[in-house]
Amino acid sequence: MFNIDKKNLTLDENGNLRPDFLFSYWCLGWFIIYYFIDSSSRSPIGQFIKKEMNPLLALITAFGENLITFFYMIYLQSDFINLFRYLIMMFIIKIYPIYLLSDYKIQWFHDILVLIIVFIIYIIYLHFWNTDILKIYKKTFTSIHEGKTETPFFQFMEKIGL
Repeated sequence: MFNIDKKNLTLDENGNLRPDFLFSYWCLGWFIIYYFIDSSSRSPIGQFIKKEMNPLLALITAFGENLITFFYMIYLQSDFINLFRYLIMMFIIKIYPIYLLSDYKIQWFHDILVLIIVFIIYIIYLHFWNTDILKIYKKTFTSIHEGKTETPFFQFMEKIGL
């Protein structure tokens, strides 16, 4: 019927990676939903999210991966501006949300299980679009290391002059 090339749909109209292909944005969206949902509501969905879907462990794990990437960028002698932008991204997308959730308790076994389930859904989502995490990570890392603005947050920073 329709022949859609899903490979080209991983990029937006400007040739940048779409946010839905980056697990960091999944974690950020998860945090926003969790943090701002009204726990006093009678909504069973809202109560379920507040009780069962704490993203703190996911954010800490993603922050750990970001730190490893940051030190690898230093090792590769990335430009100062790229390192600075990466630090700003880590602060806004990971560190500040972790700080806001610092009073929430991690239920280790439960939260690891939830993180694994969300990550598997993410992997399936990527597979649906004929891509995988290694391709996405490689494109993301190359873009950041080389100072390209092919990721949503870095594109935004360039637009505001950072």
